[in-house]
Amino acid sequence: MNIVKFYQEQGVNSEKTARFLADHTRVVKRKKGYRLLTAGDEPTAVLILLDGVLSFSYIDDNGRESVMGFRLGTESCSVTLNLEDTVELNVQAVTAVTLLVLPKAALNQALQTDSSVCEAMIRQMAENQKNNYSWQIVMRAKDSMEKYRWFLEQYGYLVDVIPQKDIANFLNITPQTLCRVKRLTDQTNAEQ
Repeated sequence: MNIVKFYQEQGVNSEKTARFLADHTRVVKRKKGYRLLTAGDEPTAVLILLDGVLSFSYIDDNGRESVMGFRLGTESCSVTLNLEDTVELNVQAVTAVTLLVLPKAALNQALQTDSSVCEAMIRQMAENQKNNYSWQIVMRAKDSMEKYRWFLEQYGYLVDVIPQKDIANFLNITPQTLCRVKRLTDQTNAEQ
């Protein structure tokens, strides 16, 4: 993989800066189930997902882990963190994943010398925020059937990859409701 080209495609304008970032970036592979980050960790790097699926979860007020999103290596995605604070989410590999790992110190140095790095990060953070906002609207405004249809539109290719309990958790419905909704959806699709 050409990491210099990757950074340039993400919006880093200077070849010198892209090369600097590439020189400090490691390619890392992790197995399914590997927890990359745990709430409370001190972030030391930005993780850029190239391949595979990650889940993001948090501990709710009842002490239960709640899935709040998934990211795919096929999407333009980085696990962009506020590098000054502790992590508030758990990040786990749902499938085997390939990541680029860029240390915090190298990123900070690039941010100080090249504004295009900052612009690229802001674009990524805005995209992440837009995805999160879309999910919040769907979860508040839709019934179980509509939530599941939305999930199929957004993440249909993950139905057989992600455990059903995680899909139900993500949609804020019970596993029993998910089973019922899936059965009704399958019946409707079979009739059409």
